[in-house]
Amino acid sequence: MDVIGYARVVPQEGGDEALQHQRDRIESFCKAKGHKLVSFYQEQVSRDIALDERKTLLEAMAASKGKALLIVRLNKISGQKSMVREAVRRITEGGGQLLTVEGSNDPETMESTLQVTMKRE
Repeated sequence: MDVIGYARVVPQEGGDEALQHQRDRIESFCKAKGHKLVSFYQEQVSRDIALDERKTLLEAMAASKGKALLIVRLNKISGQKSMVREAVRRITEGGGQLLTVEGSNDPETMESTLQVTMKRE
Protein backbone atom coordinates (compact mmCIF):
# COMPACT_ATOMS: atom_id res chain seq x y z
CA MET A 1 0.00 0.00 0.00
CA ASP A 2 1.22 3.51 -0.79
CA VAL A 3 1.45 5.63 2.33
CA ILE A 4 1.78 9.36 3.00
CA GLY A 5 3.56 10.04 6.29
CA TYR A 6 2.68 12.98 8.50
CA ALA A 7 4.33 14.18 11.72
CA ARG A 8 3.52 17.16 13.94
CA VAL A 9 4.95 18.58 17.10
CA VAL A 10 4.11 21.72 18.96
CA PRO A 11 7.12 24.04 18.96
CA GLN A 12 7.77 23.39 22.67
CA GLU A 13 7.90 19.57 22.30
CA GLY A 14 11.42 18.99 21.02
CA GLY A 15 11.36 20.29 17.47
CA ASP A 16 13.44 18.49 14.86
CA GLU A 17 14.40 15.60 17.15
CA ALA A 18 10.77 14.82 17.97
CA LEU A 19 9.81 15.07 14.29
CA GLN A 20 12.63 12.68 13.36
CA HIS A 21 11.46 10.24 16.03
CA GLN A 22 7.97 10.22 14.51
CA ARG A 23 9.41 9.77 11.02
CA ASP A 24 11.53 6.83 12.21
CA ARG A 25 8.45 5.19 13.74
CA ILE A 26 6.45 5.71 10.54
CA GLU A 27 9.25 4.29 8.39
CA SER A 28 9.61 1.25 10.69
CA PHE A 29 5.86 0.65 10.58
CA CYS A 30 5.86 0.80 6.77
CA LYS A 31 8.76 -1.64 6.56
CA ALA A 32 7.12 -4.07 8.99
CA LYS A 33 3.77 -3.95 7.16
CA GLY A 34 5.16 -3.93 3.63
CA HIS A 35 3.86 -0.44 2.86
CA LYS A 36 5.63 2.02 0.57
CA LEU A 37 6.22 5.48 2.05
CA VAL A 38 5.79 7.68 -1.03
CA SER A 39 6.00 11.09 0.65
CA PHE A 40 6.37 12.62 4.07
CA TYR A 41 5.04 15.87 5.54
CA GLN A 42 5.99 17.43 8.84
CA GLU A 43 5.32 20.61 10.74
CA GLN A 44 5.80 22.37 14.03
CA VAL A 45 2.49 23.97 14.91
CA SER A 46 0.19 24.33 17.88
CA ARG A 47 -2.42 21.60 18.28
CA ASP A 48 -5.12 24.27 18.49
CA ILE A 49 -4.65 25.88 15.06
CA ALA A 50 -7.81 25.49 12.95
CA LEU A 51 -7.78 22.67 10.40
CA ASP A 52 -8.17 25.01 7.44
CA GLU A 53 -5.10 26.97 8.61
CA ARG A 54 -2.88 23.87 8.70
CA LYS A 55 -1.39 24.08 5.20
CA THR A 56 1.00 21.14 5.62
CA LEU A 57 -1.65 18.83 7.08
CA LEU A 58 -4.08 19.80 4.31
CA GLU A 59 -1.40 19.01 1.70
CA ALA A 60 -0.78 15.61 3.30
CA MET A 61 -4.51 14.89 3.40
CA ALA A 62 -4.88 15.83 -0.28
CA ALA A 63 -1.92 13.60 -1.19
CA SER A 64 -3.58 10.66 0.59
CA LYS A 65 -6.32 10.36 -2.06
CA GLY A 66 -6.26 6.69 -3.07
CA LYS A 67 -3.58 6.05 -0.45
CA ALA A 68 -3.26 6.01 3.31
CA LEU A 69 -2.22 8.86 5.58
CA LEU A 70 -0.04 7.40 8.33
CA ILE A 71 0.52 9.17 11.65
CA VAL A 72 1.99 7.94 14.92
CA ARG A 73 -1.29 8.50 16.82
CA LEU A 74 -4.44 10.60 16.51
CA ASN A 75 -3.24 13.47 18.68
CA LYS A 76 -0.69 14.27 15.96
CA ILE A 77 -3.59 15.68 13.96
CA SER A 78 -4.91 17.86 16.76
CA GLY A 79 -5.62 18.23 20.45
CA GLN A 80 -9.28 18.82 19.64
CA LYS A 81 -11.49 15.80 19.08
CA SER A 82 -13.77 17.73 16.71
CA MET A 83 -10.79 18.59 14.49
CA VAL A 84 -9.65 14.96 14.48
CA ARG A 85 -13.15 13.86 13.47
CA GLU A 86 -13.25 16.44 10.66
CA ALA A 87 -9.81 15.44 9.37
CA VAL A 88 -10.76 11.75 9.32
CA ARG A 89 -14.00 12.61 7.50
CA ARG A 90 -12.14 14.62 4.85
CA ILE A 91 -9.52 11.92 4.36
CA THR A 92 -12.07 9.15 3.86
CA GLU A 93 -14.40 11.25 1.70
CA GLY A 94 -11.38 12.15 -0.43
CA GLY A 95 -10.74 8.48 -1.16
CA GLY A 96 -7.98 7.93 1.38
CA GLN A 97 -7.72 6.19 4.69
CA LEU A 98 -6.09 7.01 7.99
CA LEU A 99 -3.61 4.63 9.62
CA THR A 100 -1.92 4.99 12.99
CA VAL A 101 1.29 3.41 14.24
CA GLU A 102 -0.16 3.08 17.73
CA GLY A 103 -3.67 3.11 19.07
CA SER A 104 -6.91 3.24 17.18
CA ASN A 105 -7.53 5.30 14.07
CA ASP A 106 -11.18 5.78 15.11
CA PRO A 107 -11.70 9.10 16.91
CA GLU A 108 -14.81 7.72 18.62
CA THR A 109 -13.17 4.86 20.50
CA MET A 110 -12.21 5.12 24.14
CA GLU A 111 -8.59 4.37 23.31
CA SER A 112 -8.34 7.26 20.87
CA THR A 113 -10.22 9.56 23.22
CA LEU A 114 -7.45 9.04 25.74
CA GLN A 115 -4.86 9.99 23.09
CA VAL A 116 -6.50 13.30 22.26
CA THR A 117 -6.39 16.18 24.70
CA MET A 118 -10.08 16.84 25.07
CA LYS A 119 -11.30 20.40 24.73
CA ARG A 120 -14.83 21.59 25.30
CA GLU A 121 -16.61 21.77 21.99
